[in-house]
Amino acid sequence: MSALRSQPLFLNTMEQQIFTLHYPAESGARDTIVICPPAPQEIMRAQAALGQLARRLQDNGCHVVRFDYSGTGDSTGASDSVSIDQWLKDLQQVCDFAKQQAPDTRLSLLGLRLGAALAIRASEQLTVDRLVLWDPVLDGIHYLHEMEGSHARMFKLNSTEPPFASWRYGKEQCWGFPWSESWRSQIAAVSPATLKPRAQKTHVILSATNPIVRDICQIWEREGCAIDLQHVGEPMPWSDERYIKIRAFPSSHLRRIQALWETQE
Repeated sequence: MSALRSQPLFLNTMEQQIFTLHYPAESGARDTIVICPPAPQEIMRAQAALGQLARRLQDNGCHVVRFDYSGTGDSTGASDSVSIDQWLKDLQQVCDFAKQQAPDTRLSLLGLRLGAALAIRASEQLTVDRLVLWDPVLDGIHYLHEMEGSHARMFKLNSTEPPFASWRYGKEQCWGFPWSESWRSQIAAVSPATLKPRAQKTHVILSATNPIVRDICQIWEREGCAIDLQHVGEPMPWSDERYIKIRAFPSSHLRRIQALWETQE
């Protein structure tokens, strides 16, 4: 186990400062893993679990890097002007940094929810050994309907308590985060037609059966992609408004992903 658990730092780009956490491995590591977080509404729930997962992967002998997209978390940038193109630039910068820290390792991208779609897009420009898509968002319109439906139900039930207080937020928000027409259009443009994994191996980890993702995986396989589809069998209620403030994650999810790197191949 590495004595140094994580190193926080800011990556200075021409546009922003990207907050980054590097979990260095012992010498002789063969893999570097960059974790691509979900959109802000879901990162609240996932932050602690992603930190625990990073430490588990570090204990497996991997270099691991986490980060906040521009306009989110501790990175600079306005939260009401986020864009997928900017987040892809952020991810590219983080991957460049990660490879500089361990140039002789294989690069893997681990994306959760919308972060999975970004990981796939980034794989078009990078040499990626392994993609891990965790409960991926592959149909942006379906995702918008889920998020906005959940927000509407919660706002109806409790319109005074943050993050749903009507006196505090305008109409263009979802779960207390900016949700502009421009941002919705960018998410709606995420579709199977725009996504094709480019990696030696793509692992799709689902908390429950998802017909949309299953059908897309079959298309990818017919197109020659090496797909490993796994069902954990312990659902994560992402769009259930009753769970928005609950940050607990099933440990079975973390164990399943950790197992992908338990042996150095």
